[in-house]
This record gives sequence, structure tokens and C-alpha cells, in this order.
Amino acid sequence: MSVNTWTPTALASEARPWSGTGWRAVEAQNQVATMGLVHGNVKRQALLEDILEEVKPAQPSETVAMHWLLFTPFRYKPLACGSRFRRRQDPGVFYGAVDRKTACAESGYWRLRFWMDSEYLREKTQSVPVTLFEFHGEAHSAINLTANPFVTESTKWMSPDDYTATQELADVARLANVELIRYGSVRNHGGDCIAVLSPDVFKRVDEPFRENLQSWTLTICPPANVVWQRSLSSEGWAFDFKACVTDRCG
Repeated sequence: MSVNTWTPTALASEARPWSGTGWRAVEAQNQVATMGLVHGNVKRQALLEDILEEVKPAQPSETVAMHWLLFTPFRYKPLACGSRFRRRQDPGVFYGAVDRKTACAESGYWRLRFWMDSEYLREKTQSVPVTLFEFHGEAHSAINLTANPFVTESTKWMSPDDYTATQELADVARLANVELIRYGSVRNHGGDCIAVLSPDVFKRVDEPFRENLQSWTLTICPPANVVWQRSLSSEGWAFDFKACVTDRCG
């Protein structure tokens, strides 16, 4: 039984234009990993990267000419249970956050979940390099689940382990041509996240990716903690996910 009460017409009436920036965290190990496999040979690394590119899912045609950090989320399917606004069979969604701390909290949680799902890794503390990058975009139609009238249903939107309501809302949002959803972070209360439903959001600005990159180290401390430390800086954050590491999907 559907838990959604919104229609495309009603949702469209609450949508507003959006223009702004956000942050996303990505692992910084892909180039390092392939370089190790070819023992420092740059030409062989380029060849290996080309071979790997051939076996990846096809890049969606609507993302051609976009920076790879922006189009990658539209290229791959989520986990079996889907993601907050996407089932496995749904179109791609780019997830980010309004601020860096929230981006770190969300990313750190999922890396901890991956760690805890491995019988080999779950007993080990490990530090991994992560890159935070800033993105820019413009949406003709966006909704904000942290504002009225949506905030009255925040319990549904912020469930830590049940995506039924948010996935159904995303279905209606796509029918209403909503391109972006702003919503409260489950991992960093008080912070906001951004779900970009259409790559057109990035294509409407001259420079959606502006090379604003930050190098961070994420230390995973099983069973429930992660620590972020920015390179060449005293800036850092620690998160305790004790209450939610057992979530079914997160």
C-alpha cells in the first residue's frame, strides 16, 4: 500500500527554482590503485584505465561532456535496497550535501557500513584518502522537505531504514518535473542534503565543477565511529553512529 499522498500537480505547486552549491565526498584511491597495478608505468596505467572504462556501465547520453565526478552517480545502480530517492531500476540520482560536515557524515556512515559488512574488515581500523569537491547547479523546479508543507511529514522523509516514502515521493517528483530535492540529513542532524534527480541541473551553469577540491583522511573505527581530518589543517570531525549501524538499508 502506498504511503504517499502527494500528486504531481500538488507537488509541482510547491516547487520553486533553486540555484546554489553543495559538497560531495568521493574516495581518492582509483588512480592510486591502478598505478600500483602497473608499478608506476604511466602509459600502462592509461591503457588499464581505458580497459576498465570499456567494462563499466555506459555513460548516460544526457551526461555527455559533464565532469566524471558529476556524471558517475547517474551511471551506476544503487544497492539492492536502493537509495533514499531511488530504487535499483529508477533513473540515477546525484547525492550531495549543503555543507562539508554533512557530506562527511553521510559518506562516513556508508563507508562504515561497508566495513562492518565484511567479516575480514570489521575488526580493523583503517584510514583512507577521501576528496571533497564543491558542485554548482541550477534547478527550474525543486522542493525542500525541511520547509512547509513537507516538514510536517519529516518522520517519513528521515527514516533511517525505510525508503518507501521517499522513493514514492521521488516517483511523483519525476512526474512533476522536479529536478532537485533538499532534505534533512539522517546522519548529521541539523544538516541538509541534496538529491539531484536530473543532470540538467548541472548543465544550466557554466562551471558546475570548479576544481574546488579538498583532501581529507577518513579513519574508520569499528564498530560505530569515523573520524575525518583535513590534510594540512587542524580541521576535523568525529561521528558516532552507534545508534544506526544496524539499519537495514540506511
